[in-house]
Amino acid sequence: MDEDRAYEEIGRNYRYFLGWRHKLVAGYFAIIAGLGIAYWTTQNDQETWPLLCLAAIVLSVLFWMFDRRNMDLYRACLEAGQQLEAGKGGLFALKGGLFALLNTRKLRLLNHSLGIRLLYSCVGLTSGLVWIEDQSISESVVKLYVAAALIFLVVLILFETYCVERTNSTMATIEECKAALQKRFKTKQDVINFTEDWGGGHQSNTGWSEDDFIRNNIYRIVNDAHRKGLLDTLELKLELQSEAEANRINTVWTNRRSWIAIVISAAALIASIIALSK
Repeated sequence: MDEDRAYEEIGRNYRYFLGWRHKLVAGYFAIIAGLGIAYWTTQNDQETWPLLCLAAIVLSVLFWMFDRRNMDLYRACLEAGQQLEAGKGGLFALKGGLFALLNTRKLRLLNHSLGIRLLYSCVGLTSGLVWIEDQSISESVVKLYVAAALIFLVVLILFETYCVERTNSTMATIEECKAALQKRFKTKQDVINFTEDWGGGHQSNTGWSEDDFIRNNIYRIVNDAHRKGLLDTLELKLELQSEAEANRINTVWTNRRSWIAIVISAAALIASIIALSK
């Protein structure tokens, strides 16, 4: 299969998996709505209520897993598409193609993935709360469950915040490396000398101009460093920051994120203890 046909096939697969993500959400809404109607119409049936609640919990977990798997698949399409775009040169190397733009765009905390995870979590946790109340369990256990559910949601949002900011930090590093390489590479020989020292070789095409050659290899160098987890090493080589500065920033950021998680979790635990003591 040639590259153009492979590129088209990746695009079809990407749209296919995105379509399945929307179908999963639509199917989930339909099933939960059916369970809600069944719960409402069988309020006098003490044996059916718990089963409906447990079904909602299990389905929420399953659909979360399905969505996670689907996300892995369409992200794999992004990666594969970006790899093919790296070899096209021209505007693809200068601005990036569709897959490169999608795979390197700045993320926002309030995104589709967080919304879906909160949807599945809230429905599952609420179903668990209804099931606990239907079992006539003591009020202290109900309060403890509510506190644990709130802690879970807080941790989920914190984790999503960490993932978004880590991704955005990586994307900023990629752009810095591209800009630094663009300034360094003036001729083809500059590229060849750098890749011989850096490793991985360079990419060439008889139809490329010198500018295409430089831009394509900049794209390839940075993309390979990102894929192999060597962006920090590339930054050091390009002298964008010192090793001591990189270690300091990473340490401070890790500690800051850890302390935020600890403080919020501790506050939620204290609130739950106060609620249980009343």
